[in-house]
Amino acid sequence: MNVNLDKLIKGIEIIVRQKKIAVDILADHFGIKRENIFYKYMMDEIDHSGVTEEGVKFMFHGYGCSIIDSKSDSRVEIEFGPEGNCLVFDKNTLAHCLEFSIAESEGLSSFLLSNGVIEIANENLFQKVKSGNNSWESVREDIDSCVSDRYIFKPKALRN
Repeated sequence: MNVNLDKLIKGIEIIVRQKKIAVDILADHFGIKRENIFYKYMMDEIDHSGVTEEGVKFMFHGYGCSIIDSKSDSRVEIEFGPEGNCLVFDKNTLAHCLEFSIAESEGLSSFLLSNGVIEIANENLFQKVKSGNNSWESVREDIDSCVSDRYIFKPKALRN
């Protein structure tokens, strides 16, 4: 893959910052911790769509949430991962955010994995799901199994 790794890293850093801001707005709106948003949504304990006091629209869908600032019309897509992590990516969304085609998503994620920029969000859970072991210890682990293939960004200090 012929790409500028530093440019990709800067792009991911910007996306992660945007996600943090958007998720914090949702957490404040619902009065819950960031890592509980996904579980509350999956268990129908919070509204699936609406507008926050700040005028930010949100709409949960599948294993994610679209967040739109009604003033600027800017949009942030949130994917949820294991342990309620809101700062994760699936390979297609990662490719889209970095302006790659969906067809290039597998190569892009492999490239970023091999360079230590991203990693599977929860490797143990990923392997458990991959092995076909579907006996879950809790509702949260059952929900997490649905998003076991998500990636997290590794800050520079944690890379090899």
